[in-house]
Amino acid sequence: MSNNLIYESVIICPECGAQTNKIMPTDNCQSFKILCGGTIAMKKSTTLLKTGIIGSVIAALCCFTPILVILLGVIGMSSAVGYLDFVLLPALGVFICITLYALVLKYKG
Repeated sequence: MSNNLIYESVIICPECGAQTNKIMPTDNCQSFKILCGGTIAMKKSTTLLKTGIIGSVIAALCCFTPILVILLGVIGMSSAVGYLDFVLLPALGVFICITLYALVLKYKG
């Protein structure tokens, strides 16, 4: 049985019906969006933005509410409460920076 793969595809624009032949990449997996005229562009990923927003919300909840203080007290690790600010505040700053960077990338391109 032959395992020959076909790397050339006919791309058809869903709006105007234009067709073009394209050779598909073989070295990595990417998602593509078909533009009018048959050109291909990578779809914009929102993973970075989602990561920044979720991380910011979690870090903010842990910084500004006593969630971690109560949790650490319940499991007997209340001695670690004094060190939370050394971890949570920088984490909050990092996630806010990730969110801002993702927003710049989203609206720039």
